[in-house]
Amino acid sequence: MGRAVRLCGHSKRANTPSARSWARGEAGAQRFAFSGEYPMSQLPPRSWVCRSGARLRRFSYRFVSALLALGCAATLSAQRRPILEIPGAYSQQLLGMRMQAAGDVDGDGVSDLLASSWSPNSSSPLPELRILSGKTGSLIRKLSGASYSAFGASFDAGADLDGDGVPDLIVSRQSRMLGYVEIWSGASGKMIRPLFNPLTQRQGFGASVAFIGDVDGDGVEDAAVGNLIGSSYKDRKGAVHIFSGKTGRLLKTIEGYVNRSEFGRVVAGAGDLNGDGKPELVVVSGLALQRGPVFVYSGADWSLLHEIANRADPYRGPAAAQKVADLDGDGRNEILLLAPQDSFKPSQNPRRRGLVRVISGASGKELWALTGLRSQEELGLAMAVLGDIDGDGRPEIAASGNDKSSYKGYVAVFSGRDGRELYRCVDAGPYHYGRQLVGLGDVNGDAVPDLAASWGNYVPKGKSGHSYGLVQVFSGHPDLLKAGTPSLSVSKGGYSLMTMRAGASCASGVFFFVGSASGAAPGFRWGKVQVPIKVDAYTQLLLGASNSLMLPLMGLLDHRGNGTARFVLPRATSPAFIGTQLTHVYVALDRKTLLPILASNPVRIDLVK
Repeated sequence: MGRAVRLCGHSKRANTPSARSWARGEAGAQRFAFSGEYPMSQLPPRSWVCRSGARLRRFSYRFVSALLALGCAATLSAQRRPILEIPGAYSQQLLGMRMQAAGDVDGDGVSDLLASSWSPNSSSPLPELRILSGKTGSLIRKLSGASYSAFGASFDAGADLDGDGVPDLIVSRQSRMLGYVEIWSGASGKMIRPLFNPLTQRQGFGASVAFIGDVDGDGVEDAAVGNLIGSSYKDRKGAVHIFSGKTGRLLKTIEGYVNRSEFGRVVAGAGDLNGDGKPELVVVSGLALQRGPVFVYSGADWSLLHEIANRADPYRGPAAAQKVADLDGDGRNEILLLAPQDSFKPSQNPRRRGLVRVISGASGKELWALTGLRSQEELGLAMAVLGDIDGDGRPEIAASGNDKSSYKGYVAVFSGRDGRELYRCVDAGPYHYGRQLVGLGDVNGDAVPDLAASWGNYVPKGKSGHSYGLVQVFSGHPDLLKAGTPSLSVSKGGYSLMTMRAGASCASGVFFFVGSASGAAPGFRWGKVQVPIKVDAYTQLLLGASNSLMLPLMGLLDHRGNGTARFVLPRATSPAFIGTQLTHVYVALDRKTLLPILASNPVRIDLVK
């Protein structure tokens, strides 16, 4: 701990009734704030302050003048999470038990969502796939299968197969133990063509489906279909079939070689991993083998590139696989594997902690892995690949898990570079919340990729029945600001520690706090940054009374873009302020130009008795 230091600034107060009432407690605030010690590391170095003092004063005056000029003329609103909710409409709809990004089906520039559902016919419910608007949540169109046919047992979307500019779908269905796979138009909702099982054994076809990229060079993405049984029901070695997306013609069949391995339980495209211009194929063996490895095949000649062993022994192998853009800087995609009932060590397997692994697409070696911290956490219940959120140029990964002992679920976002947890979209949610996760891209226009999560067992408040289902879309924007104490007593005083996480793009930059007693909306535009604060007398007071209520009001972020400050409430503040809600945000500024880079989320502190 070091000496208390005050930034160069000006203490002139705004001459308004509201500001004067706040000013009556300001002297006490200063005594409270500076009677103790404050870490020197959280303030700018003395040399920087001395060189920049006059410039900061000029900046403060310009900023206050700009706020007064803006007033309430701004129209943009502050971000809120979730930014979109799509609840099921009736009991047993089970909306969102399976989900996938559908691509932009309605042409509004935002990726839409493909979600499973059941029809409201209680006597003979029909399985459905609903294409939902990523922007509004409204129903775009609906695809229906036959009664009790398990329509949508597996599906994928996003590839335009018929050349109409609208992404299409591949859907599997199981009926009377037989498997079927069909290509559906995203534009019309009608079936384009079926894909036929080339083997005489009909069962197991369509256990998994995926678009894998253009392997035959005709300019249209092709599809992989997993077949759990293969050519012999007795052996159940499994197989994977590659079909032309343009014509439906069979291009290749890859058969498993181990009895009861259920080769083809999961199929996924991996992109070009070896630099030959052809996308590769990922195949996961099934649960019958329990220790099934993961295979990566060349899209050029279907030779085996990598065989990735299951890390744990002897429990279940990966339940899902997905490609993720380059994480280690070698120019090749990586492979993301998750096993919610797997673990690092054999002794942990019965505890179902869960395991998420990132595999190098170039070498097939593990880059990093995450394991659950608690028994039955089932980390990796679902996963999604997002874009770059923390500014390091690498995409991030979202994963869900739960704590069965407390029946609480969560959805967390992890750094794609090293697996470090960045933040949680949902913490202490309902059990098995986030059963499905989908990265949608930027839905709300803030240039940050967003995330959809589902909960199939959701029941709306006041409704009877069960399992309506719920899909929520969350802003990928992390909580850049958190308050350690959400409420402070006006009689006792105290402080709330404000933790800033601006990210690598703001490393060693300047932070500057802005506050309001009127809430966040409508906010105002400052350069290219939207600041979610409604300008009022408290805004002016906080800026004029530098380092009395917010300590420090302005300072430097560290080399990672992190920092802390304190909101200080003096003892014996007037009881008239009981019930007041103070909202604060910080703006990260370029250290040289003092131009804004980003604004944090708004954080509210309630003043109580």
